[in-house]
Amino acid sequence: MPSELKIMLDEEIIPYLKKQLPPQEFLHTTRLQTYGIGESQLQMIMQEHLADLPTTIEVGYRANAPTVELKLITNTKASYQLKTTWLKKIHHVLNDHILGEVKTNDLTLPMCVYKQLLEKKLTMTTAESCTGGLLASKITALAGASQVFEAGYVTYSNKMKNKMLSVPQTTLDNYGAVSKETVLAMAKGALSHSGADVVLAVSGIAGPTGGTQEKPLGTVWLAWGDSSTLHTQHFVVKGTRLYFQKTVAARGLDLVRRFLIKSPHTPLYIK
Repeated sequence: MPSELKIMLDEEIIPYLKKQLPPQEFLHTTRLQTYGIGESQLQMIMQEHLADLPTTIEVGYRANAPTVELKLITNTKASYQLKTTWLKKIHHVLNDHILGEVKTNDLTLPMCVYKQLLEKKLTMTTAESCTGGLLASKITALAGASQVFEAGYVTYSNKMKNKMLSVPQTTLDNYGAVSKETVLAMAKGALSHSGADVVLAVSGIAGPTGGTQEKPLGTVWLAWGDSSTLHTQHFVVKGTRLYFQKTVAARGLDLVRRFLIKSPHTPLYIK
């Protein structure tokens, strides 16, 4: 760099830019990780329910499937002090779609489930068909997973559902592998065989073949909970096989997270 340009940069340009930028001591960004709301849907909710959010609090969005990050940026002392009040309002509107505040890069659905299990001193098991072990792999990818994860059962065939999870043959014959009755039996079998406290079971039609008029491609049943309370939910997730598996895994983990935090709210993705 020519010496005269360096002098100009140091003595003129940088001081000028500093005057135009907000004081750094007041620049603060709060990052909230959300799940179950698309980026455009999140923007609409913010505009509809928080239309009077002060313009001094800048809002930003960043999609990073399967989550969406909501950013609140302030650059003055006054706006920073206002943000605490508005954060409470945002939490009220988005409720348990908020996974938490991002302070590190490990605020993921598997990490949220792991932390809740660890905090409550509970263990988990999975019983999978259409996801082929993806659920178990997401939990066991975390360091320390052995403290919270007992076993994962990948029972792809009806024969293995019956043999490994004690799903009654009559249930499989009468209702089929992709049914509320079968996924409940899978969940009960996984709890019984593993001795775990919490279970997540899934059975579905990932495609691109195998669908019927009664059970189209993308049909999936999930069961989650513990030995005293098991919940079930049916979805139709349209898309590629990979998209189906990733979406089902994410929703399943989120439903377990909500079960562990005793969420009273119904997530928006359930239809």
